[in-house]
Amino acid sequence: MKSDRINPLQHIRAKRSLAAGAALVAVLGATGCSVTSEQATTIQYAASDGIVDEVGPLELRNILIITSEEGEPGTILGTVFNPSDSAVQLTIEGENSSVDVTVPAEGKWVFEDETTDDGVLEGVSEIPGAW
Repeated sequence: MKSDRINPLQHIRAKRSLAAGAALVAVLGATGCSVTSEQATTIQYAASDGIVDEVGPLELRNILIITSEEGEPGTILGTVFNPSDSAVQLTIEGENSSVDVTVPAEGKWVFEDETTDDGVLEGVSEIPGAW
């Protein structure tokens, strides 16, 4: 007479197969979305509060103007790179004044580091937080 009992080894194999299948489904479920989505680390963007732009040969990085109120003076922050082989004059105009800086050839101008020009615009026409 045959026994209806399951062999313990068959029972263990069945559990292992079920666990392996569940793990495979979990891995596919967790990573499957990336098949159709662009990888986030390949997207270029300005990872700061300032702007990133190019004006002529100049590369503007993290440029922003800090002010307390519309019409009040604003302080310019950020860095301007000049990869060209000649110096470039940059003018940033405010409502009542402008800031002129000369960015050296193959050099940079960091507004926060300058001691000869404080980078202040007298009268900013935008409210704080405006783009």
